[in-house]
Amino acid sequence: AGLAGLPDQLRMALVLGAGCPPLMSSIAFALMFRLDAPLVMLLAVPTILIVPFTLPPIALVLLGLDLNIDLLDFMLRLAGIVIGGMAVAGLVRALIPKARIDAAAEPLDGLAVLLILVFAVAIMDGVGARLVAEPRLVLWTLALAFAANLGMQAVATGLFWPAGRRRALSIGLASGNRNMGLLLAALAGAAPPDLVLYIALGQLPIYMLPLAMKPLYRRLSPSSSGGAVRPGSAP
Repeated sequence: AGLAGLPDQLRMALVLGAGCPPLMSSIAFALMFRLDAPLVMLLAVPTILIVPFTLPPIALVLLGLDLNIDLLDFMLRLAGIVIGGMAVAGLVRALIPKARIDAAAEPLDGLAVLLILVFAVAIMDGVGARLVAEPRLVLWTLALAFAANLGMQAVATGLFWPAGRRRALSIGLASGNRNMGLLLAALAGAAPPDLVLYIALGQLPIYMLPLAMKPLYRRLSPSSSGGAVRPGSAP
């Protein structure tokens, strides 16, 4: 990003986006496209748990990004979001029998889609006004979001190709689709406006690319029986 001469806030956005953990919804995409969903889960869950200890030091200490927030506060906010979500999920599982949760799978899926829709609408607030006022910046940022998603997918898939096509594509899917919403929640009002714009526009490739790339996944990935993670085998 530095060599390309990108503006400071867009460079910051790329770095922070690349430092975010994979989306948990990548597991669902992996199931839909017959990729290795257990492997994607093994990537997503630990990286979400450790992100409060990785992203803030990388961003603020190693790279010196100016986010208008101190290191400890950034770490505590991320930890609060992650631990709070895990605690609520654990409480629900403790209070409601598993059989009832399983029986309500379809309504819960519908609720999850509704919540994702609410998040998408909310995070896009103000993007239309910026498109009218700064069309070149918005379109450039959108192109950058697509390029970052595809680039991270391509690099990760290429690096892990020797492990098998199905596993490599699964890792690529998780690597390209990052949970940048964590940043917006953690930084709250401290996030620079161009970073907020990048996070908002970064949702479009997350929603659009998996379906657009579905034929590619189906063509390159062998059958699920040939590449699934077996009990006791290395991911």
